[in-house]
Amino acid sequence: NFIIFISLFTIFITTLNFAVNYFYCKKTLRISFCKVALKDNKSLLKSICIFSSILLVNSIVDQINSNMDKTLLGIFGMPENVTIYQFGHQFVIYLLTMSTAISSVFAPTINQLVINHKDEQLNALFEKISHIQLIVICFVTFGFCATGDSFIKWWLGDSRLGVYYVGSILMVVNICPLSMNSSIEIQRARNKHLFRAVVYFGLAILNVGLSILFLNIFSNDKALIACLLGTVISIFISHWLLMNLYNKKEMKLPVDKYIFDLLKYCFIGLMSLSIVLLINYVFVNNFIESNFLSFVVKGSLFVIFYLIIAIVMDFNFIVTHFKNLIRKKQIESEGIIGGDN
Repeated sequence: NFIIFISLFTIFITTLNFAVNYFYCKKTLRISFCKVALKDNKSLLKSICIFSSILLVNSIVDQINSNMDKTLLGIFGMPENVTIYQFGHQFVIYLLTMSTAISSVFAPTINQLVINHKDEQLNALFEKISHIQLIVICFVTFGFCATGDSFIKWWLGDSRLGVYYVGSILMVVNICPLSMNSSIEIQRARNKHLFRAVVYFGLAILNVGLSILFLNIFSNDKALIACLLGTVISIFISHWLLMNLYNKKEMKLPVDKYIFDLLKYCFIGLMSLSIVLLINYVFVNNFIESNFLSFVVKGSLFVIFYLIIAIVMDFNFIVTHFKNLIRKKQIESEGIIGGDN
């Protein structure tokens, strides 16, 4: 009865939300909706069905890939492994949220450029978005690698240190797919996202097959390593190789420049991480016992070294966009002041 009540309540809230949005758009924003008789326009109906079906497959496969390792660990491993994997995977969700927040802002611009067939501007926009995402994602990922052990000890205790290793591995292997997700919107705008659905479906099958294979090879106490190994291999093949080849050959995107930026910021992150780990080995471990204080010190050091190395190696891009941001804020403030006057 409780489950039925929750389901009915969810349906009611969803319907109410739709009604409120509809009337707000209709009455307040005065948006006019185009009424098309789909039965008289079979080509449009066919296009909508195909487009939506591919998106549905992508969504289903995404859910399978996100939950497959936890399911297999629950079957073949121990409950503790499921908990550790769940906590570690949560950091990837945070990283995905940051990445999507950057790329989703440019979705209308991407669709407009595709409609107007402005391929050069579209390639420049893809390069810019991926560049910004790499700066943020590599900063967060390698920052977690540098400080995550102290943070996990402070947050969950020494017994859950495995969360740090799981989170670090999953975040590093997802740098590529999360820093090029603007290409997904380009594929959708060009109605060429079927290949991505096929690759993701193959990724799900490959992930399941490899994970089960490694689970049979390794002992039960190493089930977590087996599932991680299967996930890393499948993501590397599908995202790092196949999707980059597809974006270069079929979508004609500047993948070579993207790979150069990817390697550059991975190098910047690794350099910053190495310096912080060296300082941690020589100084922090010997003089600081508090996990929270160690987290703050290592985090501050990583931020300083990452910014210094990034500015030195990518001076033109960072300074140019920083100046543009300041100029934009000045124009906005002058407009507000002028409007007030």
